[in-house]
Amino acid sequence: MRRCLELAKGEYINFLMDDDLFAPQKIEIMMAYCLKDSDIHLVTSPRYVINDDDQGIAPYLMGLQLEQDWMGEGQELLKLSIQTIDNFIGEPTTVLFKKSALKFPFGQYYHHEFIVYSDLVTWYSLLESGKCVYLKEALSYFRRHQSQTTAESEKDWGDELRGFDEAAKLADVASLNHVFETKVEYTQFITKLLEIYSVAFKRLIAEKGEGLQIPSTYPRLMYDLLSRI
Repeated sequence: MRRCLELAKGEYINFLMDDDLFAPQKIEIMMAYCLKDSDIHLVTSPRYVINDDDQGIAPYLMGLQLEQDWMGEGQELLKLSIQTIDNFIGEPTTVLFKKSALKFPFGQYYHHEFIVYSDLVTWYSLLESGKCVYLKEALSYFRRHQSQTTAESEKDWGDELRGFDEAAKLADVASLNHVFETKVEYTQFITKLLEIYSVAFKRLIAEKGEGLQIPSTYPRLMYDLLSRI
């Protein structure tokens, strides 16, 4: 992804990943906003979920469900996404963005590198300044293959930990950059984080029992998260 961005010569970028799909007028509709206001750094929308046969599958539609198109400060969207730990902004196929507005390379956010949340932190980099647009109409199709569904259900401890570890990195960055204005907001974030991953933790404990080996960095990770409350 980083190499693609380095080679890209356009002012605005929209990836088309693998066999995802664009709605026919996606780029035209999104670029219309960008051409009217150069302060817009990112334009996105909900996206449909389809299978190998182009049929809609649950959850069918991902993202925010709005009654009308929304334009506002990027910080508003950034804060909402971090607080809910939710990528309603979308995958690379969904988002059109201004290349020059990127503060960090794709998948990097300040002093941390991300894999699981690489898309999301790239959007955060864009949303820290400037404006963004969230359209009410879904303009892309995110394809979920049967093999992807199977792989997600067979994640091992390392996969689950990596996601939790990266969420903790987000907490670190958000805290340093004052995304959370009060301790209550930060506590709500930690509570949400633990809720999301508690299901995975319980499953791993049930599967591995006494054979479960917790990485040595884990206690420190939990301490750092809770010590900021």
